[in-house]
Amino acid sequence: MIKSTAVPLTKDELEEFESIYAEIVEAVVKSNASNMEEEEMELVTEWMVKAMDYNIPKGKKLRGLMVPNTYRNLIKNPTKKNMKLAFVLGWCVEILQGASLVADDLVDQSETRRGQPCWYKLEDVGLMAVNDTFMIENLTYKVLKLFFESEPYYMDLVETFREITFKTVFGQCMDCLMGKCNDILGCFTMERYAAIVKYKTSYYTMYLPVLVAMIMAGKGSDKELLQTVEEIMLGIGYYFQVQDDFLDCFGNEAVMGKIGTDIQENKCSWLVVQAVQKCNDRELKCLLDNYGWNDTKKVEVVKRLYKDLELESVFEEYEKNAYIELVEKIKQLPLEIPGELFHMLLLTIYKRRK
Repeated sequence: MIKSTAVPLTKDELEEFESIYAEIVEAVVKSNASNMEEEEMELVTEWMVKAMDYNIPKGKKLRGLMVPNTYRNLIKNPTKKNMKLAFVLGWCVEILQGASLVADDLVDQSETRRGQPCWYKLEDVGLMAVNDTFMIENLTYKVLKLFFESEPYYMDLVETFREITFKTVFGQCMDCLMGKCNDILGCFTMERYAAIVKYKTSYYTMYLPVLVAMIMAGKGSDKELLQTVEEIMLGIGYYFQVQDDFLDCFGNEAVMGKIGTDIQENKCSWLVVQAVQKCNDRELKCLLDNYGWNDTKKVEVVKRLYKDLELESVFEEYEKNAYIELVEKIKQLPLEIPGELFHMLLLTIYKRRK
């Protein structure tokens, strides 16, 4: 066990992080008013605020809070001004997350997200959600410009967000392509799954928040250090996605705030990859006949098969071993990066149930 000396955010800092969201929205609205003088554009700004408020501030904020958490542990006595910028930068990650979720729900035709109907499911939204995805994503860069343009690391932040977003949309594309695949044996391999997770989830969920905090703290130019941190954060991201896949099937929908749809959508999930590896011929035929259908009875057949294959126990064993392996990797971090910070993050998600 790592003895944690990481400094978590204080109650006041957590409250400040929450309150800064309103300041960000206000800054964007004022910028729109000065750059779009036509009164008619006020209608668009009102829609933008509605889309932001519905899709950005209502989640766990794991990604967003990782930014100031990382920054305050890299810079032991940060100024009030820089902590505020770290909070804003955390919200930039949350804004990008909001755009990703709107797009993901639309592609997957999901029903609920964070305990409420998906944005595109609202009567006055529908396919406008496509444009709203672009709008919310571009708000990331608007906020970066409004708050960071005078900082020497501004362009490094912009390029980092762009590069990670590029990787993420490629991962999303691979995920969608696998959803169209009818060859479960050929498509649903552990190698394919690992690639999807790396690009769709791990880069923007785990590596991006830490990377932008390192850039802000002046530690973004050491390539060897960045490579070490990247390896650890991608490992934590993989574990995080395996948890998501498990909870999609076995989680409590009321606790999670969303309805699992991986089976119906023919997703290349950790569970189905494990099932393919463990099935005998009879069980494999059952899986092939029932996986990937939006049919309640077929979904239940797959879930029963997962139980027969004891995948809950397989996951519990995986989770235990993954935690041990990640802790060992964290112990090897160089002194420039406080390993206890990453252990604190790992503890935050260890055995999570939503």
